[in-house]
Amino acid sequence: MKSFLNNLVRSVWGPEFYEEQLHNPRGASAHFILLSGLFALFITVGFMSALVPAASPYVSSARSYLLAAYPNDLEINFDGSKISINQPEPYAVPFPSSWIKSDQASTSIVNAVTFNTQQPFSVGAFESSRSMAYVASDSIATYKEYDSKRGIGTEIQMVSMSSVACTGKPDCEPFTVTETKVAEFIDGVLPYVPYVMVFGGVFVFLFIWIIQLFGILSLLIIALFVWLLVKFIAKQQLTYGTALSLTVYAATLPFIIGVALAWGPQLFGLESPFVFGVTSTGPLTLLIVLVNLRVRG
Repeated sequence: MKSFLNNLVRSVWGPEFYEEQLHNPRGASAHFILLSGLFALFITVGFMSALVPAASPYVSSARSYLLAAYPNDLEINFDGSKISINQPEPYAVPFPSSWIKSDQASTSIVNAVTFNTQQPFSVGAFESSRSMAYVASDSIATYKEYDSKRGIGTEIQMVSMSSVACTGKPDCEPFTVTETKVAEFIDGVLPYVPYVMVFGGVFVFLFIWIIQLFGILSLLIIALFVWLLVKFIAKQQLTYGTALSLTVYAATLPFIIGVALAWGPQLFGLESPFVFGVTSTGPLTLLIVLVNLRVRG
């Protein structure tokens, strides 16, 4: 790591370092991988530091919120072949009122699910129920696509009741869902939420790291111009591989600027007015090579 930090500084200004790399290129691959990892860590820490405080109130209130949404007198029974409930049908379970926009209350989906298990499915009954899901005697229907702006479903997805039936199978056991069992399920899941967040953070880090590594594609193009610059203007012999090594080091500062401008404002809820892509990275990278190798036309 000490060597990486030294190279980080010398990649911006280090004529002797660039002269050494010109004749004995080494360490560029490790430098690029570590640099991409640091960028990914920076972005992940910023992302998670914004996400965790925002999600914490929802996690802490999830139990009471979900139980308040589940009717305390509703029992959902599955006997291995069909679903039934202990309430008069059709029976709708509404979304919390806070989920529904006031300007969409008369037209949007307002129910989580409607049970009508005594009747076969019909499109008209599903649409008039204004529910996200609809349980009929022969099938379960949901909206595969949902237009959040208009608050309506746009495509129906069907699951035949026969496909979920398990009558006659060894592991088929009837079950009943009640408010008490929902509470027990939530109490069993909530302790794992912190671990899920940690896993999510690791996943985000690895995903962003991989995305950052694809930055090598732009460097492959910039390296061609570095090769031309050094070979025909500096009049020094070098291979394309050496030019790529020089490019990786010289692009360190442009990449830092690019990440800072692209992600820094977003992590604080702002929009960046700058676009710092390959068109900006290239000239600055060439300039750093030019200055450090003291190229003179």
